Amino acid sequence: MIGSAVSNEPTPLKRALDALNASRNTQSDLQGDPLQFAHRYDSPLDQELAAVFASMLAYGRVSLFLPVIERWLNVCDRYGGPRACVEQFTVDTVTEISELSYRWNKEPHFSLVMFTMQEILRQHTSLKLLFESCHNDDDVDINPTLTRVMDTFHTTAVDIAHNVGLSVSTFSELPDGFRRFFSSPTKGSACKRWHMLLRWMVRTESPDLGLWNLPVHKLCIPLDVHVHGISLLLGLTTQRSANLKAVQSITAGLKEISPTDPIQYDFALAHLGISGQCKKAYDSEICPNCPLHDPCIHTKDPH
Repeated sequence: MIGSAVSNEPTPLKRALDALNASRNTQSDLQGDPLQFAHRYDSPLDQELAAVFASMLAYGRVSLFLPVIERWLNVCDRYGGPRACVEQFTVDTVTEISELSYRWNKEPHFSLVMFTMQEILRQHTSLKLLFESCHNDDDVDINPTLTRVMDTFHTTAVDIAHNVGLSVSTFSELPDGFRRFFSSPTKGSACKRWHMLLRWMVRTESPDLGLWNLPVHKLCIPLDVHVHGISLLLGLTTQRSANLKAVQSITAGLKEISPTDPIQYDFALAHLGISGQCKKAYDSEICPNCPLHDPCIHTKDPH
């Protein structure tokens, strides 16, 4: 009996996503992406901190958070870059970033981030070594690693909160604006900004930096409103809330078509939405020319 051959042909969804990746101008999209700030430094020690600061503020409107990241890093550059600034940061230099503000993130939130990072680097040498030390080979995906890292950040922040005049014994007692910087999967959060950071730091293909030695196949999708909306249109998830369950279902769907690098499509998907080239609703002028036209739900029912 002759068995049926297993097809190696890519699925329609993979063909569409590959076409989307090929269609995007990575360098152009990078100009409107917070990852641009990590690329302006040469040292990996500066790059990882610039990436963390940029990812922390990467929520809401791009046009509003990019200038705040710019101001934060401009302060750092007056000290010789992010690493030097964190290492030199003292209670006497808090005023340097006291004017930073973005939505619910204000002072003393930014100063507490600087002191927290300073203590983390004192204990672990680099963020790279912290993340790598928190990874276990038997972890199914990157979320357990992220949980351990967040636990470390939470404990450290409590220990050094006195530097900004706060007396607390638990992370929950710290200001809400600061706590939002350090979301954890244990709360069911999508942790979009931290998964985005991990994509930047782990994947080696442009525009990502590939500085941290963690398994690419364990990365999870950074779930912003654009990626979530487009994923719903492609049938990658049925989860209407952009939470951890949606992250897991979308990542699982992408892993079926790209087992070794499931989130390689994140940058292109996000910028398809950011650019306005996907309106999440049928547009007779835009949709027929979209690389995702065939697998999109609007192809089946344009109304």
